[in-house]
Amino acid sequence: MRSSSLHPTPRPASAGALLGGMTLILALSAGALGAQDGGGATIPCAVPLTWYLDSVDPRFGFTREEVATAVEEAAELWEDAVGSAILPRDPSEGLPVRLHYDGRQETLQRRLEREGELQDAARVIDEGRADLEARNLALERDHAAHTRRVEALLGRIRRHQDEVARAQRGDPLAEEERAALRQRGEALMEEQRTLRTAAEELVLREEELVARTRSLNQAIEERNQGVLELRRDFPPTTPEAGRYDEQVERRNGRVRRVARSITLFRFADRDALVRVAAHEFGHALGLGHAEHPDAVMSALTGAGGPTWLHPQDRTLLARRCPGL
Repeated sequence: MRSSSLHPTPRPASAGALLGGMTLILALSAGALGAQDGGGATIPCAVPLTWYLDSVDPRFGFTREEVATAVEEAAELWEDAVGSAILPRDPSEGLPVRLHYDGRQETLQRRLEREGELQDAARVIDEGRADLEARNLALERDHAAHTRRVEALLGRIRRHQDEVARAQRGDPLAEEERAALRQRGEALMEEQRTLRTAAEELVLREEELVARTRSLNQAIEERNQGVLELRRDFPPTTPEAGRYDEQVERRNGRVRRVARSITLFRFADRDALVRVAAHEFGHALGLGHAEHPDAVMSALTGAGGPTWLHPQDRTLLARRCPGL
């Protein structure tokens, strides 16, 4: 039996990387494949290579029709490259494509859930930091305004006291003048009480900001601890993401029959499913691995990479199957 395996490995992510989003790395093993321009199927370029969708475990979270559409999209990448239907879908005949759910996908889903929680926490932290900055700026602005009001009030109080002192040294004031002076004094006292209340409110706001800052710092510590626990609980590994298998029947040294199959084990999302399926279709066509990390046939490719063929993919296909 010959096989080619696709292995997704989580790239060690820094706390900053988790803030920005999830990053996964797919490490593909060529298994029994040959060199870069060779390998793959025993009989390469055996087209049209009919395939059908076999079993789909519902635990992947995709309906059968959604999987079929994604696999068809993967096949169309190669068909578009040659301009003909080299990988047609059949209801029940040809190369079976199946989704097999086991610990590989279960572990990936747990990791993605944890990463999602950390990303949510990072968003909350960013929002909290922005809110704190806005509140601090507002508090500084209100402090400055309060200081100006206090200084203005102190100036009016001094002038009022001077006026009272002059009245006490000079001739007695008329009743109306005394009443007016008294009213101005009461108004100044009322404004003083108002400013004292405003000062108390500013102190309360400062205390609230201190508490919010303490809470935000605690959230940052917990998120950072979560990053460390994620690395501990999900160390970089290379479980298969997909595999192309074939059983070759030979007679007198000649190949009489080849039974092919593609099994997909592990992918993070729909785009990753398309890339994994396209990679295994490439092996079924007889292609080995490409060097460029963005190539579908790369032995080390990003799970979130483009869902189209790289020029190296097309070069591999042209060299391996020049007649297509």
